[in-house]
Amino acid sequence: MAQLPPHPSIVLVREFLDAIDKLDPGAARRYVAPDARFVTPGGTETGSLDEIVMRLGQRFRQIGKKIERYDRVEMHDGDVVFVSGALHGAWEDGAPFDNLRFVDRFEIRGGRIVLHEVWNDTGEARAKRAAAAAPAGGRGNADRALLAMASEVERLRERLYNLERLLAAKGLVSAVELEAHGLDDSETVPDENDPLAGMPDFLGAAEDEQGRRRR
Repeated sequence: MAQLPPHPSIVLVREFLDAIDKLDPGAARRYVAPDARFVTPGGTETGSLDEIVMRLGQRFRQIGKKIERYDRVEMHDGDVVFVSGALHGAWEDGAPFDNLRFVDRFEIRGGRIVLHEVWNDTGEARAKRAAAAAPAGGRGNADRALLAMASEVERLRERLYNLERLLAAKGLVSAVELEAHGLDDSETVPDENDPLAGMPDFLGAAEDEQGRRRR
């Protein structure tokens, strides 16, 4: 049984991907509409093929696709073509990689690509490389640092709360400010165990001194 030739939309996508793999935006531009959009992993969108090729050149020293299949869905105003397979090549530092899954989705209208969306495993692979290169115990140290920061923030929040109560007791914070901070007038007496408990005497002494000067 004779094999049918590929659909023109699949041929279009295949030739476009060949041009992109060669980092040739001029050749790739022949297959896209003037207002085409390109969405890369992470959701970044651009309308510039030059930008797409520049990003590839920055992230990879070499990249290629082992295409496993093309799937075409006929729409009322064009075609949607899915391309799936695995990426291979070398990272920007020359380290090789292989078998990173990818799926590309193309919308084609009027014989030109109007939308190209990309999903692949390169982000996860980069994260694994970074984790492998990190010093031993680095993650544990980072977790301990975060816990210490959270504890310090909570301690400072408690001190700020106590300070607001103290200032309210001295009449230095208005009722409106108390309400805005969620404080109750009945709770404006500082705790004896408050680390700022010594401040009322200090403030009171200052007020007494000002009173003596007025007299």
